[in-house]
Amino acid sequence: GGVMQATVWWKWTAPITGYVQINTANSGNTDTDLGIYTGSSVTGLTAIISSEDGYCTPGPAWSGNVIFNAISGTTYNIQVGGWLGRMGSIALNVIELPKITTLIASTGTATGTIALTWSGSASQQGFYVWQDGAKLSTLLASSATSYTATGLTSGTTHSYQIEPYNTTYTCSI
Repeated sequence: GGVMQATVWWKWTAPITGYVQINTANSGNTDTDLGIYTGSSVTGLTAIISSEDGYCTPGPAWSGNVIFNAISGTTYNIQVGGWLGRMGSIALNVIELPKITTLIASTGTATGTIALTWSGSASQQGFYVWQDGAKLSTLLASSATSYTATGLTSGTTHSYQIEPYNTTYTCSI
């Protein structure tokens, strides 16, 4: 993160094991930084991830935004601070991201495909698919649970992420 001052702390216990997005979208004009930690005392915290600017809309481009793999039953300490001591209202959003449950690669061609399937969330209004940090898809319907990535070269490795979308806010890292 950036130069975090004037901080506020929350505790959140993960109800699931899987990827979670925490951001400060809709925090007005407050330039926020985020830090996620585990541990039971301020002097004994272990940093998990931090973010200075997450580009959330609506809201300022300087909203904090992190995605990390939470572990069910683990309590996370969430630090939100104003960059260089800036203060204002804070909206803290915690979103459980859908899981990719199956990856199946096609075989037998020089250019292949991968079929992705995931379990979604009824609270989302749609999904985007990301491959190697780049958005692949147009907005998929909220009922979507699969996507086929094409044009892949056999023997290459790719990483995928399913990004939930709703009209309240969107964020990218």
